[in-house]
Amino acid sequence: MSRINTNVDSLVALNSLTNTNSQLGTTLSRLSTGTRVNSGKDDPAGLISGNLLKSEINSISSAIGNNNRANAVLSTADSSLGQINDLLDNIRGILTTSANKGALSQDEIDANQASIDSAISSVDRIASSSQFAGKKLIDGSLGFQLSGVGRTDVANATFTNVQVNLANFNANGDAITVDVSLTTAAKQASVALSAATATVDSTLEIIGSAGATTVKIGSGQAAKDAINGVSDITGIIATGSSTIYLNSLNYGKDSFVTVNNVAGNLVSGLTSSATGSDVTGTINGQAFSGKGLNATLKGSNLDLSLTFGDSLTDGTSTSFTVDRGGAKFQLGINLNTSNQINLGIGSFASSSLGRVIVDSNGDVQDNTLASLKTGGQNALTAATDRGQKAAQIVNAAIGQVSSARARIGALQSNTIESNLKALQVSQENLSSARSDIVDTDFAKETANLTRLQILVQAGTSALSVANSRPQSVLKLLG
Repeated sequence: MSRINTNVDSLVALNSLTNTNSQLGTTLSRLSTGTRVNSGKDDPAGLISGNLLKSEINSISSAIGNNNRANAVLSTADSSLGQINDLLDNIRGILTTSANKGALSQDEIDANQASIDSAISSVDRIASSSQFAGKKLIDGSLGFQLSGVGRTDVANATFTNVQVNLANFNANGDAITVDVSLTTAAKQASVALSAATATVDSTLEIIGSAGATTVKIGSGQAAKDAINGVSDITGIIATGSSTIYLNSLNYGKDSFVTVNNVAGNLVSGLTSSATGSDVTGTINGQAFSGKGLNATLKGSNLDLSLTFGDSLTDGTSTSFTVDRGGAKFQLGINLNTSNQINLGIGSFASSSLGRVIVDSNGDVQDNTLASLKTGGQNALTAATDRGQKAAQIVNAAIGQVSSARARIGALQSNTIESNLKALQVSQENLSSARSDIVDTDFAKETANLTRLQILVQAGTSALSVANSRPQSVLKLLG
């Protein structure tokens, strides 16, 4: 075709070369960045998917960091509680040693008291100083604040202890109402004697949950006094006047009273026995687990334990609220309660360890670890020997610390660490999926690079030939 103004072959070669250069630029961009999708035009759907996956991966990375930090916080708290536990064990040993008063001088007893004072001071120091990144852990600042739980006389109190271990508040942070309804109150095991005073020399074998012993009651002697003299052995106390009842000190189905009539007529028949019963009822409409006077509810949003007063009757209902507090840990990627845990960590100072009982004036009675210090009601150097009471307080304190460590350990093992593994697997899978979408396949792109470089060279040569073809027209002009 002999034309000069329009060189169609040149235009075709130019377009082909332009397209090839564009593809070469895309390939070079992918090879230099390592990313297949560098702009929306590369893959619109892939860009959207890649960005969504990137957002999820970043959230998971943050959640993994949160879980690791939460684990570190709880490990720090557990370590501090472990030190307190060791100190309580030492105190318990000193109490046992000091009970051997017949073989100890007053100086030795004073030295043991000094050791107890030092140990209790260390408990308080650890409780007040244990912290993580400036946040106090076991001084009570991470506990829950409650309302509607009155400090009344323990004999008439609805609760003698309320412990909220976990409470997840809603997005508005509204207080959680806890409605408690008793179906049946806990009962002691109880056996009635046939007479208050022995008319003949009598012998009873008394067996309780604490132990067993034989009691000899002389003719004319009150049975009540003789039985109460061994209450620390049997765990059974005698009450009443005209009719004497042998009641287990503890409540619940694990408590029992058995009285075998070895001699005399204080018991009708050869033996008489009874067992107690556990408290039953509901918390917020859910049946709680009852053991003696204690009730426990374990849920995903509310975990608490209650100790009821021993004067409550069947059908009693009450309520209180969890207002605020706790240590909130964000464990998942979504900002909602199902991805969070709000853990309560109470105070482990000496004034909070043991059994805290308040009188009708709202004053704390001396039933805590602090009462074992010099000047306290249950100190070794107190005027009245309260060694058995002191041992009960220390045992209760050891139980509190052990229970707290068990809760923390269970949360670490069953929640945080398992959640951490699940997040790590999700991160791996999502990263793999995103890589398939947005990352460069270098084997494929280097092959494209070689092909496109050859096409550019060929296209350039073809364009040069196409541009020179109109010069042949000059031969027609002679």
